[in-house]
Amino acid sequence: MFLNHLSIRIRLLTPLQRNILCANSLGELTGLHIRHQHYSNGTGNFRIEKDKDFAVMYMKRRPANGYSLDFVKEMTANILDVEGDPAMEGLVITSDIPKLFSGGLDFKMAYQKPKEEMMEFWRAFQEAFLVLYGTRLATVAAINGHCYAAGAVSALACDSRIMVKGPYCITLNEVAIGVVIPFWIRDLLRCTVGHRQAERAMQLGTIYNAEEALRIGMVDEAVDEDKLMDSVREEMGRFLKIQGVPRAKCKQELRGKFLRNLRERREEDAHQMAEDATSDLVQNNIAAFLASRSRRE
Repeated sequence: MFLNHLSIRIRLLTPLQRNILCANSLGELTGLHIRHQHYSNGTGNFRIEKDKDFAVMYMKRRPANGYSLDFVKEMTANILDVEGDPAMEGLVITSDIPKLFSGGLDFKMAYQKPKEEMMEFWRAFQEAFLVLYGTRLATVAAINGHCYAAGAVSALACDSRIMVKGPYCITLNEVAIGVVIPFWIRDLLRCTVGHRQAERAMQLGTIYNAEEALRIGMVDEAVDEDKLMDSVREEMGRFLKIQGVPRAKCKQELRGKFLRNLRERREEDAHQMAEDATSDLVQNNIAAFLASRSRRE
């Protein structure tokens, strides 16, 4: 019975994910000895903790969990690693940095870089999103503090978002530095909060606290800081009560059209982002931001 269930789950995986499974040891394949496993990868951007049936992925790239090329590639690899473990049914994404989920794009990486480098980064970011948004795993974003731009995209890619109350914000504010928000991120927010709220949020670069984000549907719960992980475990429990295979197939069917559209337009999107990011307007705004941060430091 176990092997039949396992074979169904394996068929849901992509060829790359099945290769990861084949490379695992028999013990990892059955999940018999994976309990509270702790490990960190070599670059130090993430820490993964595996419990009985879900993993917690902590972002820990200081100072602000900035999204760089290495960071997003590592994020993708970590999600695939958890997904390739048949014992795992869920994934929590959070931050090891107090009061900060993510500051979004690493501006140093985007400053005075050629278009080819920006396209390489954007393709990697697209891939991280596609893997996270399309995963069979139940996913919960535990937003422990400020959540900007690319960090908000990763949170929105999850099945559920729980954010701490307090002086923290969540925003897709790329318009503030002159970037036109890509079509798929516009669609992602529209799917989450509805057309009217998405229009206002993206045109104005609106910054929301937890209660405001809850009110428009950008997050699913707003909780006190000391209740965050308890609330996350409860939410994950609600997902994991549902059998994994039908839940995953339902999710993938609902998101399939969105995912296919992005895959078909990836190069068009990467070219447009590179054009925007290397424009004089955006580069001048990034320079001003970096100068301001340097003065504060």
